[in-house]
Amino acid sequence: MFGISQIVGGTMMYGIGNGNLALASWRVLFLICGGLTVACGILFVSFMPRSTTTAWFLTERERAIATERLAVDRATRDRSSFDTTQLKEAFIDPRTWLYALMALCITLPTPIVKFSSLVIKGFGFTPFRTMLVGLPSGGVSFVLVWIGALGPTYFPNSRWLVGIFVALMPLMGTLLLLLLPASNSWGIVVATWFAGSTAPPLSVAVGRKCPCTNCM
Repeated sequence: MFGISQIVGGTMMYGIGNGNLALASWRVLFLICGGLTVACGILFVSFMPRSTTTAWFLTERERAIATERLAVDRATRDRSSFDTTQLKEAFIDPRTWLYALMALCITLPTPIVKFSSLVIKGFGFTPFRTMLVGLPSGGVSFVLVWIGALGPTYFPNSRWLVGIFVALMPLMGTLLLLLLPASNSWGIVVATWFAGSTAPPLSVAVGRKCPCTNCM
């Protein structure tokens, strides 16, 4: 749902903001979002099974497998004491530092996402027009997330290539923001769309499987 929420939320805010309403636009937005949240909570409580043994959407065999997996997970992961050996192992493992460095470098452009509306508005767009102009950013992120998910699935041994590709997108957007002249307004706007897509590279890294699989 990453990216879709940005598109739906921006479109909804644009529609509410342009409507002739008795309440303030922000109040209507909070009422709609709050109402949807309450409705989803009620649906979740009503239809989500209490345990794997009562999961209505699973077959008897699938319920047994799910129950066994949970039992194994509880037996191997639940610990009441802090294991300093594992802490030491994590700190001396170079992969820990590589993951931390990668996460830091990928998320450095995150402020672009937070302040992209100010950048777009600075080119003379109205507040509501700014919402529409920023919507493609969610579409770019949504497409990149699915490229990161489906690429290794359909092309074995390509996870690292897919990871590099999706990581190059926010890097490209950030470089364009640094290099494009201020007169190139639409170029800068498009650059913010790509620079803000920092989640797809992280999803590829987090979804990394062990070396024995064919997705590496």
